[in-house]
Amino acid sequence: MSIFVVLSEVDNAKLETVIKEKYAEDNYQLSPRQWLISSGETVIQVTENLLITDDEKGPGPALDFTISNYYGMADPAIWEWLKAKREQYDA
Repeated sequence: MSIFVVLSEVDNAKLETVIKEKYAEDNYQLSPRQWLISSGETVIQVTENLLITDDEKGPGPALDFTISNYYGMADPAIWEWLKAKREQYDA
């Protein structure tokens, strides 16, 4: 299992819709332009599932990164989501 960060250059309702459809139980929206996604897929598979590289059907430009480590200060709900996703796949 991996955690991905998806970033959009602009507010992107189409990307948000695709994320909520494809990763309904496995996404956490950080802001109108930022999401966390939990998946066993590769970064290429997630990007393709979100249609980011599809010029005709896609939601427009966005970046998808795999997170290997994380640290910082944020809303406790974010840390709880990350912990729950790690435990879900480690079980």
